[in-house]
Amino acid sequence: MIRGILISVQTKYIFFKGLNGQTSFDPELYGSYLTAIDTFAHELSQDRIKAIVMGNTTLYYHLMDESSNIILIVIADRYIKKEKLKPFIDDIEEAFLNSYDVEEVVRHASEPQYFDDFEAALNIITFKNLKKIGF
Repeated sequence: MIRGILISVQTKYIFFKGLNGQTSFDPELYGSYLTAIDTFAHELSQDRIKAIVMGNTTLYYHLMDESSNIILIVIADRYIKKEKLKPFIDDIEEAFLNSYDVEEVVRHASEPQYFDDFEAALNIITFKNLKKIGF
């Protein structure tokens, strides 16, 4: 099951959508923490985090734009492998970057409500991938 989607830019969360009733955490705190870990790892090793496993949950990182550090984080049950999520991740990336250009994302990084309209696109993507992933 996928529990949520979080998109951040330059260490600021800009979009969060809990799936399957999973909204019991503060997306701003969660987003800041997760992007800080990625930034630390990048500074330490010049590489990016691919995934973090915490108990029964895996956080999959996907860099959508390196120049502006736009990161998609998919929060999923541990048993779901990234390969199975790839079409879902690719669909989210394509829809997001078609909806907002990189400069626009950076310009509105401090206004997460600016990206609220993306929820409709995410709902379509989620429904499309429902059977493939097993939400």
